[in-house]
Amino acid sequence: MAVPGTGGLGGGGGGGGGGGGLAGDGRLLVADLRHHNFDAIRFASYRTAAKLRFVQKKTNMHRVDIWNIIEAFRENGLNTLEPYTEVKVSRLETLISTLYHSLNKRLPVGQNVVIETSTSVLLNWLLSAYDKDDEGKLRVFSVKVALATLCSSKPLDKLRCK
Repeated sequence: MAVPGTGGLGGGGGGGGGGGGLAGDGRLLVADLRHHNFDAIRFASYRTAAKLRFVQKKTNMHRVDIWNIIEAFRENGLNTLEPYTEVKVSRLETLISTLYHSLNKRLPVGQNVVIETSTSVLLNWLLSAYDKDDEGKLRVFSVKVALATLCSSKPLDKLRCK
């Protein structure tokens, strides 16, 4: 269920199945979206872009490129799964955590991200956006699309990857 005022980019409860993160992170992100009043932006495409950029910055995905995402999928064995295979929250949390661990290896010490917080916020946003039935599972394809959308690579590189 999407929360009014978010345009469907965040919503509901903080996810299902107990992802190990803070359940309120999804709600905090939605509250922050409301606070910034992105709904005042007139054109839907600009409004959507502003909301996605906000989520991208909050989750630190603006620092991650598509190649890091591909590598994280390979490390966690998700690259061989069929697109419509459902993945449990625990495995998804491991994937996201791997993503941020590899990011911290690339960044200078003073610019490292807090892995637990970033993982929790991103996981809860993914669950609130894609797990409408509160089952605690997401399709591999949905995760790939969401992470590819939020990462900082060139559009051509994003489209090139399977």
